[in-house]
Amino acid sequence: MIQSTLNNTQIRVNPGDWKNTEPGLLYMGKYQVGRFKMGNNFMIQYMKLIHHTSIVIGHEQDNTTNEYVVMYMQHHGIIDNSILMQMREMVKNPKVGFSVFQRNNVVTAIYRDMNNE
Repeated sequence: MIQSTLNNTQIRVNPGDWKNTEPGLLYMGKYQVGRFKMGNNFMIQYMKLIHHTSIVIGHEQDNTTNEYVVMYMQHHGIIDNSILMQMREMVKNPKVGFSVFQRNNVVTAIYRDMNNE
């Protein structure tokens, strides 16, 4: 059982799904994981679940607000290169007990799988 209700358009990310399926697709920045881009919601949820770090500015579902939260965490060293590498590894090969979801090649969410606790 997943801990939160999911939008029907979200698809679970399996190991290896991140690999580029399009020839010539270039690396597009620090949030890119193969064909996926890590979204702000995913990064905030990752920090809450894995590192128990929560910063809330306004309403959490507002994507603009989430962008500011991610920028704040990066500016203050809360999200550094080692954390970004951990996030990429979670997208590439989700750990047992966690489910990662994407929509339109943007990684949107991470949830703790309640069955594996």
